[in-house]
Amino acid sequence: MDAIIVPCTKQKVWDKDPNTGPVQARDAYLGPAFRTWRAYAEDSGSPWFILSTKYGLIEPDVSISNYNVPISEAETDPVYVERLQAQIRELRLDRCDRVWVLDLERFLALIQQAMGTSSTRVAIHKILF
Repeated sequence: MDAIIVPCTKQKVWDKDPNTGPVQARDAYLGPAFRTWRAYAEDSGSPWFILSTKYGLIEPDVSISNYNVPISEAETDPVYVERLQAQIRELRLDRCDRVWVLDLERFLALIQQAMGTSSTRVAIHKILF
C-alpha cells in the first residue's frame, strides 16, 4: 500500500478571515499548490495526510486552529521530529510500501529522518500546478 503526504502551505483560511475558528485540515490551506496536491491525493484512492509545521502529520479531517510556524523552525526542532516519528508509527506509515511526499524536498528530508530504519520507501512526487 502507498500513502501520500501533502505539505502544508503558508496561505491559510485565517489569512482571509482571522475570526474563523478551527477547520478541518483539508480546508485550512488556500494556496494553489495545496489545492492541486489535495486534488491529486483525493483522486489517488490512497490514504493521505497533511504535513503541518505545527501539528506534524495529520489526517485531512482533523480540526486545526490558526498557526504560523515556518518550516525552518520545524526543521531545527528535535521535538518536532520525535512527534513525526510517533505519528508515523501511529498512522502505520512505516508499514506502507511507499510514501509519496508531494513536491517540497525540504519536507522529504524531515519524513526520511523521522522514518528512521523503516523499510518503507519515501519518495518525492512533483506535480505541476
